[in-house]
Amino acid sequence: MWRHALVLAIASCKPAQVQQATPPRPVPVEDRSGGPVPKAVSPDDPRGPAIAWNVSGDVCEFAVVGSDAVVAVHHSGLHRRDKGTGVRTWTRPIRGWLSNDETAVFVASLQELIAVDIGDGTERWRHELFGLSKTDGSEAWSIPGHTLSLVQPRAHEGLVYAVIPEHRRISSSRAWYVSSVAEVDPATGERHWQQWFEQPVRGKISVTEDRIHAASWDGKLYELDRHSGEIRWAMDLGLGHGHPTVLTDDEAVYVCGGDRLVRIDLPSI
Repeated sequence: MWRHALVLAIASCKPAQVQQATPPRPVPVEDRSGGPVPKAVSPDDPRGPAIAWNVSGDVCEFAVVGSDAVVAVHHSGLHRRDKGTGVRTWTRPIRGWLSNDETAVFVASLQELIAVDIGDGTERWRHELFGLSKTDGSEAWSIPGHTLSLVQPRAHEGLVYAVIPEHRRISSSRAWYVSSVAEVDPATGERHWQQWFEQPVRGKISVTEDRIHAASWDGKLYELDRHSGEIRWAMDLGLGHGHPTVLTDDEAVYVCGGDRLVRIDLPSI
């Protein structure tokens, strides 16, 4: 029920296109986490994450991950790839926002909601769309932010993890806002912790039992401790300035952004 409500809630939104914009200058913000600034991790460092496969050349807009596959929307359409090898197994000429369950991918286009079988790519059904509230649509609380963040909040174990952009005047900088990732109590809006970044965080963050992964405007992928918000490592993937989708399972993190779809094997915690 929650998956269908989520799909319908975003269905009326027009799919975002990857922006080719002039990057803002770095923002010198104070470290509010109380810990040291993380060092970048070299791709060939055996102690850090390692790229398992990399698909480039076709702009990657959105992606979802299943038990044995990654399904992504590119400019050329909807593609399914083997999660372990990155080999494409089927493609369909469909584009839109994505959601999924264990057996199907749900594509919310401008006019319709389309269900596609993850296994063989066959279309199960399509319906015209309506925007529906999960409950009564009333507002219990709100956190001021900026709509250009284009980041969907993620729920895990009764908590919400969201990117919160804020306008701040920074001397000696022309940047106009900075971002943080926060753990929020959905009943009250209270922030349990909040981790700041020097560049805006864009796209779709990933939340698992112990990890949070997020990509920022400077092309870096970050891993945070879910319980404390502490940054564990940062890896420069050269993603460009768009709105990447970041997905994580028990073994790897998948990043769909710019003209790349990348799998990065994760070190044990």
